[in-house]
Amino acid sequence: PEKPDQKFAADQASVDRLLDALSTLEPGAFVTGRKDKHTDLEIDDEKGVKATVTAGSKTLAVVFGRFAKGGGNYIRKAGDDDVFVGKGTLANNLKKDFKAWRNKKLVSLKQDEIAKVTVKPAGKAAYTLEKTGDAWALGAGATVPEGFVVDKTLIERVVRNFAGLRA
Repeated sequence: PEKPDQKFAADQASVDRLLDALSTLEPGAFVTGRKDKHTDLEIDDEKGVKATVTAGSKTLAVVFGRFAKGGGNYIRKAGDDDVFVGKGTLANNLKKDFKAWRNKKLVSLKQDEIAKVTVKPAGKAAYTLEKTGDAWALGAGATVPEGFVVDKTLIERVVRNFAGLRA
């Protein structure tokens, strides 16, 4: 928000959940048409969560309030006093902090695309994990203590975790 011109990739899973929630939003009962009730329902301009949905040339601005008895949230069209109950999880998805929408994925690789991982622990010698065929092993030149047994499952887990590395 403090840098409106700066753009960041959104977390696709969060966007998908939001769009699913938008498509399953169901209108509920009419609650009130009195503007003086907006503060109590937390659907006023101060406490309400405002959202604007654009589809083609159409735009709809709505305000979500607090959780309603029986499920859903109070909802009203921006600029309108009429309040309804909106059934679904859309309001909960919208209440995320700005930073929660940001894609935090650091690496965009598929596990089967990785052929080699080099690890350099601070103050220690580097070593390599290499894939030969379908198997992962310590790379050539790695020194291991006598009697040391390589845990291939652990090596595969390191590679799998690296492929999906997130901040």
